[in-house]
Amino acid sequence: MSLKKQAVSGILWTFLQQFGVQGIAFFISLFLARLILPAEFGLIGMIAILVGLGNVFINSGMNQSLLRSNNCTEGDFSTIFYFNVLLSILAYVSVYSLAPIVSEFYTQERLTNIIRVYCILFILNGLSSIHLVRMSLRFEFKRQAVVAIPSVISGGALGIFLALLGFGVWSIIWSAILQSFLMTIQLWYLEKWIPLKVFDKRSLFHHWKFGSKLLYSGIIDIVFMNLFSIIIGKWYLASEVGFYQRAESMKQFPVSNISQIVNKVTYPLLASVQNNDSLLKNAYRQINGMLMFITAPILIFSAVLSEPLFTFIFTDRWLSAAEYYKILIVGGLLYPIHAYNLNILNLKGRSDLFLKVEIIKMIMLILIIFISFQWGIYGLLIGTIASSIIAFFINTFYTHKLIAYGAWLQLKDIFPSVFLASMIGLLTYFLDIYFVEFGLNNFRRILFGFSISFGLYVVVSLVFQIKAAKELILIIKKE
Repeated sequence: MSLKKQAVSGILWTFLQQFGVQGIAFFISLFLARLILPAEFGLIGMIAILVGLGNVFINSGMNQSLLRSNNCTEGDFSTIFYFNVLLSILAYVSVYSLAPIVSEFYTQERLTNIIRVYCILFILNGLSSIHLVRMSLRFEFKRQAVVAIPSVISGGALGIFLALLGFGVWSIIWSAILQSFLMTIQLWYLEKWIPLKVFDKRSLFHHWKFGSKLLYSGIIDIVFMNLFSIIIGKWYLASEVGFYQRAESMKQFPVSNISQIVNKVTYPLLASVQNNDSLLKNAYRQINGMLMFITAPILIFSAVLSEPLFTFIFTDRWLSAAEYYKILIVGGLLYPIHAYNLNILNLKGRSDLFLKVEIIKMIMLILIIFISFQWGIYGLLIGTIASSIIAFFINTFYTHKLIAYGAWLQLKDIFPSVFLASMIGLLTYFLDIYFVEFGLNNFRRILFGFSISFGLYVVVSLVFQIKAAKELILIIKKE
């Protein structure tokens, strides 16, 4: 199969897996949000940093090293498998021991048992991570979808059942554990791969040379992403953490999933041309342009309609999250660009620069939090915008050095989509005011608002021949 056909097939099945899984998870969270109080979700938000750090240790950057290698042996897979499992066990033992300290930090006694049970996920995920890597290297994204979708449905069904019985936060925990357990069992059954009784130190050191930098970078990135939740959880109510996490997850749903779909398929393909700077630059220009063309209207229009959207989906008790969402969206617009700039460093084998960038951003974020904290939660939320903008210029510094694709050229590529979506979003804002005065309910406000705004966006982009729109249409026509 040609690279082009592999990419198209991979994107289709990855799209099914990513949005199938996340779409089902979204509807499950909808039911859970109606059955469980925001404060209960806030407890999960408080330990998000521990969960994130555990998952980083499981990967340890070695999986990424395997994905970018063109000549992995069975010895490589077996060695990294044992190493990942060892790290997952160490991660679980560590958080098990730290659980009482975390509970005391947040003054939430319930967190001790929650952490000790929830983080069993580390070991389950560690047992199947290499199986996923092997499938990705063979572009078997269809099999990954076959595994993921029934697992999330089963886990979600258990979560809703337990929530109806009044189990609260434990509904979320047991749902996640069942989902991970089922995925691990299926991956072992379908992949039919059993590690050899081999532990090659040379292979470990080879992949560690690249992967260790990503491990350190991942640790910093998780802290970077969860610092706001830590601050809010420490000095504000658990419900405020729940509101923040709900707004953040709504923001991440489109941008993270779309980015992951494209990255999951294109990363192993682009790794084959990692030494051709011209091809890499052209590919990333197209990717950035098309990603922003898709994500900008989704984020901006949903921010404009956040009040009826959150009220209709999650009920009135989550309305505060809608206000947070409007602010978070501004910084979220740059998320896909952040991810792809860092990917260039990985493709070039410069995990040392990746680590350097993450350290600089962490120092920057601490300064922003120190300054913005004095203005309360909304000051912190505005701080996320500042951190995203500054991070963009930091991330693009080395992209400019490596493939001559710097900040201003990237802004030029994404500006038409962001500007057009913003103008139509402004029009939608005034239309929604009219809808309220006209007496439309939340569902109709959402239906008419999104229909009009997306319709205008497509028509205007075609009339003015926005480059990203034309490229997207050409790809669709060719397939």
